[in-house]
Amino acid sequence: PVTDLGTGRAALVAAHGAMRTFFPYFGVVPDVIDDRLVETMNTLGKTTPDRLTLRNVLRRFAGALEDSHTLVRDYVTKPVGSFPSYLEWINGEAVVRQTLAVGVNPGDTLTSIDGVAASQWYATEMARSSGATEAYRFVVASYEVQRLLKPVALGFRDPDGMTKTLQFQPQPLADFAAVGFTPTLRGAGWLTDLGAPNLYYINLTSEVLFDINDFNIALTEA
Repeated sequence: PVTDLGTGRAALVAAHGAMRTFFPYFGVVPDVIDDRLVETMNTLGKTTPDRLTLRNVLRRFAGALEDSHTLVRDYVTKPVGSFPSYLEWINGEAVVRQTLAVGVNPGDTLTSIDGVAASQWYATEMARSSGATEAYRFVVASYEVQRLLKPVALGFRDPDGMTKTLQFQPQPLADFAAVGFTPTLRGAGWLTDLGAPNLYYINLTSEVLFDINDFNIALTEA
């Protein structure tokens, strides 16, 4: 609950020691945690960090693992709400696939966040997000705009090229959970309603497909 320079340094050293002792995949991913420890210690500097700075320094250090399960949570500074949208990485841009956000539509492309171009914002956030692939680093980085600490100005471009900026008020976190963490919650079945009656779709996300037996049934039907 108390953040000071010593706590920040200790957190980095403890994280380094845990990775050095327990992380089993060096050799699969490069072992750069010594250099990353030096870098993040220097970033931390010699002044007392605020909680956000310390969390971001730890995120940058953890990114050295290139591991999609590596997340850094601050359980004291809680989000006040969410930008409840599923964002998909398309041609290097964040495109809204599903949303419950007021004033936002599927197909809108996120162009700016609090006045910062989305390309620049994502470059910064992905550099301190851990993921086994660039696509998953995008997912982890997107959490930083999906869970909000305050209202935020969001710029968008719709599929016709029209632009808008919303002074977005955080919505309940339950809205974000309701959107889900997958492009679609559609279940298995024929795509007749989409004009493709001879095409069978199986959704592999665990939010829809819970049991291997259900998969086998769907595969048999397909």
